Amino acid sequence: MSEATGLGPGDPRRLGPYRVLGRLGAGGMGAVYLAAWSGTDRRVAIKVINPGYSAIAKYRARFTREVRTAMSIRSPYVPRVLDADLEFDPPYVVTEVVHGTSLAVLADAGRGLSGDRVLALAQDTALALMDIHELEIVHRDLKPSNVMVTGERAMVIDFGIAADLSDLTRLTTTDHVVGTLPYIAPELVDPAATGRASPASDVFSWGCLVYYAATGRTAFPGAGTTLVQPTPRPRPRAGHRPRARGTCPGQAA
Repeated sequence: MSEATGLGPGDPRRLGPYRVLGRLGAGGMGAVYLAAWSGTDRRVAIKVINPGYSAIAKYRARFTREVRTAMSIRSPYVPRVLDADLEFDPPYVVTEVVHGTSLAVLADAGRGLSGDRVLALAQDTALALMDIHELEIVHRDLKPSNVMVTGERAMVIDFGIAADLSDLTRLTTTDHVVGTLPYIAPELVDPAATGRASPASDVFSWGCLVYYAATGRTAFPGAGTTLVQPTPRPRPRAGHRPRARGTCPGQAA
C-alpha cells in the first residue's frame, strides 16, 4: 500500500458507512482512498469514480461492469473486492488494502531488482493474469505502478479499466484507445490493426513490465503518456481521391 496523503477540500470525508482517512492515489477514472469501516479500525481501499464521469451514463455503466467482473476474481495475486455501492453519489467500490511497495518505486532510477526477485515477480504477475484471463477478463493497463510487491508476493491492482471480453467491442474501438505508454500493446495504437484489447495485449504489457523489473528502465524510452484519446486516422495517400459512397472501383462517381 502506498502512503496515504492528507485529504483536500474536494475529497469526501465519508462514503456510505466508511470513514475516509486519506488519499492513496488517482487515475483516469477516479481517485482511491484509504478508509475504515464505521466503528472499526479495519482498513480498506475505496475507489471512487470521477464526478465528471459519474454523471455520464456510458461511464457509469462501465464502472458497473468493472465491479461486476472484479467481484468474480478469486486469486491470491489480486486484491479481493469487498463491497460496492453503485447508487451512491459518487459510486464507489471497496477492496482489500495491499500492504507493500509498488514496482515503480522498487525498480526506479535505472536499478533493476535482483534475479531471484525478478523471477518471483514475473511468476506472480503471470499467475494473476492467468487467473483473470480464465474468467475472460482483460486488465488493459498493466504497468509498474499497478503492481504491489508485498513481503510474500507481487499483486496486480487497479482494474480501473478492466473489461469483460464480451464488452470489448463497446469499450475499445478503432476510434479510442486506453492504456499507458510504453506498456500498451502496438495493436491498440495502430489504426490499421483491430484495436481490440485481448489477453495477448496483456501479455505484451507483462513482458514490458518484467523488462522494467529487471533493468529499472522502460523497454521503449521516451514514451510515458497515459492514453485515453482517439487514435489517429490514416491519412489518404498523395493523389488519392476517396470514391463516393456507393460506387465501385472503376465506376464513375
